[in-house]
Amino acid sequence: MNSKLPFVHRFHAMTVPCEVQILSLDLTHFPKACAKSIADEIEQNTHRLEGKYNFYSDNSWLTRQINQRTTSEVELDSESAEVFEHLDRLSQLTFDTFDTTVGSIKHLLKQKPKMSHSHAFQALSSALGKQAWELKEAIGQEETVDLQRTRLHVPDSRTRFDFGGVIKEYAVDQAVKIGKRLGATSMLVNFGGDIYALGTKPDGSPFNIAVLDPRDNKTPFFAVPITDAALTTSAHSERQMQFGDKTTSHILSKQGVEKKILSVTAIASSTLEAGVLSTSLTLNPNISVPEESAVIYIDDQLHIHQSTEFLHS
Repeated sequence: MNSKLPFVHRFHAMTVPCEVQILSLDLTHFPKACAKSIADEIEQNTHRLEGKYNFYSDNSWLTRQINQRTTSEVELDSESAEVFEHLDRLSQLTFDTFDTTVGSIKHLLKQKPKMSHSHAFQALSSALGKQAWELKEAIGQEETVDLQRTRLHVPDSRTRFDFGGVIKEYAVDQAVKIGKRLGATSMLVNFGGDIYALGTKPDGSPFNIAVLDPRDNKTPFFAVPITDAALTTSAHSERQMQFGDKTTSHILSKQGVEKKILSVTAIASSTLEAGVLSTSLTLNPNISVPEESAVIYIDDQLHIHQSTEFLHS
């Protein structure tokens, strides 16, 4: 029997509260569609991704196969190859501003917590950024069938990947794919503020998504209507990173965040792309935003902007 709609399912994963709202199902083409089954599969897949790509777990695939690699090349499974291919493209889009190799800095600080910010980035200069890794295609044979495999080439043994800011967003996109595959036509996925709105509400109206006040993350500041789109917000005032000489934003980079920007909200066709854009623009607001995406800034005076002209005034 199909679940009563709307159906709301909540769970906790990737250190954040997760919610899936299913508002309508296509019972014509998916007569066995069930909201509870969709939500259960989404939760199961989210926990699977969390376990596989957890930077802080000694038992995750990311730690064992990538960050504790014993050679400069690692063969990737198809899912991991897809993730790294997305990161390759998004790294180019942001001019290497978005950098998952900052896991190298976190690993170094764990060993040397008193190291200064500039010294840490200087010491790991060859282990950071897109220069530190590349994807290679390798042709192999299995039972006389040619297979094309993707290999990750990482020459510096100090390079560590941290997929925080990647896998949660990827999990939202995966949740949407699961929903579509199983018959959902109207669904809202919200993993700790990383959001995708599938379709419209049953009455045909868009989903109105609240963006929180960057200085009070419990208070809505403005709302954005979205349909078949993702919305993410990055703010550098919530969490911090401790170096030997100073405390910085948890969004790590050599140059630091743009202090006139308190938060960036990005709307894009995928949650992963929106997340990469919103994070990168807090560091480098000069990045070109793709035409199909939109960005909203909140400055240090709590004013809202849709361009970066305020930075030059």
